[in-house]
Amino acid sequence: MWSLGQRCMSSSAWFEAEGLARRYFYKVDDRGALYLFNTKHKNVATALRDKAFLKQFWGSLRQLEKPRRVDVLKTDFHLVSICGNEESFLEVLDDNSSTALVFTDLNHEDNELLYAGEQLKEPFDPSKVRMGTTGRLYHPILTHRHLGSNKGKTDRPFYGLLHPHLANRLLKDSLRQANEGFMYEYRGTTHTILPLKPESRGEDAG
Repeated sequence: MWSLGQRCMSSSAWFEAEGLARRYFYKVDDRGALYLFNTKHKNVATALRDKAFLKQFWGSLRQLEKPRRVDVLKTDFHLVSICGNEESFLEVLDDNSSTALVFTDLNHEDNELLYAGEQLKEPFDPSKVRMGTTGRLYHPILTHRHLGSNKGKTDRPFYGLLHPHLANRLLKDSLRQANEGFMYEYRGTTHTILPLKPESRGEDAG
């Protein structure tokens, strides 16, 4: 239970009230699975899989002008997906504050990173892969209409987290230590993986 002024409200009643106002809350995990925030058991069976919804949700995602603090959820939301007069707030379950989505696969033929149920894509630049402090791999979001650094609509670079299986396939057996970070090979060319600098637009934002 939590209180709103002098009135107590259960979390389920709060979610219901927010839904009537067409405000919804979601989480995405490190494998790109999207869930309603109040889903109790988060697994393959409870993840949202509707293709049309995923495409709209991820395609309309954008940065909030000011983070929205929701005390009942003990969460600050930095991202929102807008569809008409609906607002869908997103929490990304990742240590990097600049992560906005998860890339789940790589189309090697077209050099494109895939997300949103593999319906949306971002150009893959092997020289822009970055490594976070926990060893996870990231790639800057470049062309997304609201989050892409090439679009000039954000005041900070946003990144897509590489799904663990995708990161393993990309590095294979080629990862090795380098002076500035790590190195790996992609299509016969060696690339350096620099440390992620989430708060610096610089070269990381491309």
